Amino acid sequence: MSDRPGAPTVSEGQGYGVVIVTLMAGHDPHAQSIVDGLLAYFDDHRSHIDARLMDWKVPADEAPSPDDDDSALDGDADLAYGLLLADAQWGSRGAVDYHAKALDLLDGILRSEVGPDSHLPMLGDWVDPARVDFDQWSTRSSDWMPEHFRAFAAGTGDDAWLDVADATLDLANVMQRDFAPSTGLLPDFIVGTQADPKPTAPDLLEDVTDGQYGYNAGRVPWRLGFDALVSEDPRALAAVTAMSSWIDDATLGDPLEIDPGYDLSGAPVTPRLAWTAFFAAPFAVAALTDPTQQAWLNAVYGRVVDTLEGYYEDSVTLQCLLVVSGNAWTP
Repeated sequence: MSDRPGAPTVSEGQGYGVVIVTLMAGHDPHAQSIVDGLLAYFDDHRSHIDARLMDWKVPADEAPSPDDDDSALDGDADLAYGLLLADAQWGSRGAVDYHAKALDLLDGILRSEVGPDSHLPMLGDWVDPARVDFDQWSTRSSDWMPEHFRAFAAGTGDDAWLDVADATLDLANVMQRDFAPSTGLLPDFIVGTQADPKPTAPDLLEDVTDGQYGYNAGRVPWRLGFDALVSEDPRALAAVTAMSSWIDDATLGDPLEIDPGYDLSGAPVTPRLAWTAFFAAPFAVAALTDPTQQAWLNAVYGRVVDTLEGYYEDSVTLQCLLVVSGNAWTP
């Protein structure tokens, strides 16, 4: 998903699209047809490993790519959540049976993208839970969507999803305690074992910053913050208030001082060549959990509300603004 000619489409973008358009259906008479179109694209681009899931990366020419035709959990989880939202918004008696499609997708996620013993979101259906380099304990913090997992439990009647929510929140609290007690920041990727989880070394999957608070973990204040607001789970609340309090103090209340990535001690990982709303908007959701941070919330909201940057940054910013403005709802 990009406005660049020739750029690939990713399942993450399809998930974002279904969620956003369904949440904003009251503002667009064509919302349902747009969602159905996104779902048709999903149907046309399934993973070659578990066909219930989506191929995570589709090149512009749609040519098969054996190295990339597998799944990524984040796109699948948002697609499933969006399907449950669509069922709540329009029902499932029209052209698309959203509820049945959600159940099929959720069964695929649970069987192929969740660790059987860890109960943690794995990186995709390409992960063998027992392999050495990527296993069921290798997880991406931005895939920790406990509010989604609670909705999946309600939508399927399967309490295994509550185990996934518990595993992510418990691990978030452990990682903050052991590796970021002063900041609450989480790394992009966590590896290790149940007894010894730790931030990954550089270049596990994407970049030298894989073990730092980068362009994956930047979504965590939004993901865990939304769960804290909806579920009032004390683990989610503790996780987001820790990082929200730290960033407010570290920037002296000025959102323009938010850097594009930090190590877990709070030191910027790169010079601030360009400010981005991507790292700011999720902190607005986190600030909602603390009534004493109203001034900080107002400052972040005012800075990001009119910012336009591109697909990834704007998709995350918009979803954060939907939460902050009270326009996000759960299925």
